[in-house]
Order: sequence, then C-alpha cells, then structure tokens
Amino acid sequence: MLTTSLDDLLSMAIFARVVERKSFTGAASVLGLSKSVVSARLAALEERLGVRLLHRSTRRLALTEDGLRLYESCERILTAADEAASAMHGVSRVPEGLLRVSAPVSFGILKIAPLLGDFAARCPQVRLDLSLSDSLVDVVGGGFDVVVRFARQLDEARVARKIGSYRRMVYASPGYLARHGAPQVPGDLVRHNCLRLSGQSGEWVFESGAETLAVTVRGNLVVDNVVVLRQALVDGLGLAMLPYFAVAADVAAGRLQPVLLGHVGQEISIFVVFPHHLHQPTKVRAFVELLVEHLGSEPGAGAAPARRKSRAART
Repeated sequence: MLTTSLDDLLSMAIFARVVERKSFTGAASVLGLSKSVVSARLAALEERLGVRLLHRSTRRLALTEDGLRLYESCERILTAADEAASAMHGVSRVPEGLLRVSAPVSFGILKIAPLLGDFAARCPQVRLDLSLSDSLVDVVGGGFDVVVRFARQLDEARVARKIGSYRRMVYASPGYLARHGAPQVPGDLVRHNCLRLSGQSGEWVFESGAETLAVTVRGNLVVDNVVVLRQALVDGLGLAMLPYFAVAADVAAGRLQPVLLGHVGQEISIFVVFPHHLHQPTKVRAFVELLVEHLGSEPGAGAAPARRKSRAART
C-alpha cells in the first residue's frame, strides 16, 4: 500500500489544475510554476502510481479512466482543504474566480440573462463565462463548472441536480386563429401549419389526465432556435408547441395564446449537471441557488399559469 506524502499531495493538486485548465501551460500560469515543472510533476506522479493519468496529444489532453478516478478524489480533497481553511478563519468562503456555464440558447436568453445583474451584485469576485448552445456539450471536456440541460431523465452516472421542470403547450397568435380557427382536439392539428424545432420529431405527444396521445404534425418551418420560432408564432405563421417560459411575455401581452388547454406535453426536467466532483465550489453553489430561487418564484415551469389547478397542466 502506498503511503501518501506531502509531495504527493502537491503533485495531485497540480494534476487537478491541469485537468481544470485543460493544458500544462494554463495550469502553470495559475500555479505560478513553469510548464516544465508541471510536466515533470505529472510524469513523476504517474510513475509513482504506476498508471497513466492523461492521454497527451498536440491538440488536447484527455483523462484516462484511472485519471478520472484520481481527479474525483483530488477535487474532494482540495474542496475539503479549502473548507477547513475557511472554517479556521471563522468566515464563509467568498465566491470567486472563473465560473464557466453552458445552457440552451432559449433558457440562457430568457431565464439566465435577466439574473446576470443580480448574480454580479451577489458575487462581485466571480468572472462568469456563459456559453449558449443547443448542442449536447461535454461537461468535463468542455471545461464547464455548470451545464443546464433539459431531459426527461439523465444517465445515473451524471452528477446532477434537478432544479425545475416544464411542460410544452400549443400556442398561436390571435391573427392566425382568426384566419384558420383554433384546434379543439389534438387530432385537429393535422389541418394546421405546425411549426417545430429541429430537435423535435414530427410527432407531438400530449397528456390529458391519465391518457397519452401522439399526433403526427406537418408544417412549412423547422428551426433550431426557440427565440426564432417564437417570433414566427407572433407573426402568425402557424402553431407551435413550446414551454411557457419561452412565450410568457407574449401571452401576457396578448400576442400569443394557448390552445388545446386540456392537453399538455410530457414533463421535461431542468437539470444542472456538474463535472465529476461532488463537492461544489462556493461560486457554483451561489449560481445554482440563484437559479433555483428564481425558477421557484416565477410561473412558467409548466403550462400557462391559469391552468395550474388542472391535473394535466400541473408540473
């Protein structure tokens, strides 16, 4: 059995920074060491442990399976050390440093952007790097601290927290409905121009009480951005199935209205996904708690607020 020395702990801390910065150069800059010292420390640690921790190439570094296990342990050790140091000083650790967040485009624009000022006021020492993408990003490979993800369920291996949920409803503009009439049952959608997101199938699934119904829809617009789809709805191009948070302002202003009120889409959960370590830095906890606070205090996690007492519309 190996006995861990103080020198080993230092090498592990260096290894963790290399993983976080995704380069020897970045880790060296943060730690105030030369790149050669960082590289030598990693090589010595691999030799002492008898395993390869990183796959090295000219373009990127990637964790091996053994490296991933060690990184998880290193993060727990470093977080515990930080918390112990803070406790000894009798103060809470102040959120600080770079916080890298990824979120779907619509959620970032409509839900996160309005919170940026509040977050900056609460955590003035945090530098936020917000990346908006509707692609499935790699939490670890992308170097993110927090990734917001929509899913009915996540792989159990993910380190994640559910912070909310929503259901989609069908919306249209008053002008479109005046010209084409409002569908009364989901089957009526086959006679309407149904606009959809490129990630959605051509089959819309509805729930009404204990019943589930799928309807195949067609339309002349498929787009990969909720904000663009919302504008097409406002302009009267057709109907679309969207979460309430994407159209809340338009519904309140009368630019859009829900149809098929007794029928809602299946529940979609909103998760925040973390890298492998379970002990989250203070900056991460502060950001997530702000999201939870606002998601819990605003309507729009499910269908339109007026339908909340309906079993079908509840989230």
